[in-house]
Amino acid sequence: MVFSLNIVDVIGHIHPLLVHLPIGFLVLGGIFYFLSLRDNFASLHYAALVAVGLGFSAALISCITGYVLSLGNDYINEPVARHQNLALLTTGLSLLWTYLLATDQRRVWQQTTALVTLAALLVTGHWGGVLTHGDNYLIPSDSTASLALPGPRQIGRAHV
Repeated sequence: MVFSLNIVDVIGHIHPLLVHLPIGFLVLGGIFYFLSLRDNFASLHYAALVAVGLGFSAALISCITGYVLSLGNDYINEPVARHQNLALLTTGLSLLWTYLLATDQRRVWQQTTALVTLAALLVTGHWGGVLTHGDNYLIPSDSTASLALPGPRQIGRAHV
């Protein structure tokens, strides 16, 4: 058995691992940022800047590894293109948010950019999940599936 290591494949296949870094950093940056708007948490402004800056850096690396992953023919083109475009948008917005925080621009621009970046992150993550898990992973489309918890009389009959 011959073992060959293709570095391009390795780079592409670490994408699912790396994408969680910008998610975590940007969400943490959002928490720090919105807390820093209160006087008693104003010192978190710098922590928000660091977290959002790290989020941008991780998003940029994730975009590169995602592009490399897309070069394989393992995915359907339309959802991949949607996810890629949203990822690029989210990365650009996180760069803008970092700039606005670093240069202490008007608070309204910082807040708006923070909210739009986090919304773009949510949608980007959703489409990434659709690629990896399918479009009915979170809410099954099966007609027998129910989101309601079984009642006390139904516990013995609950489907697993």
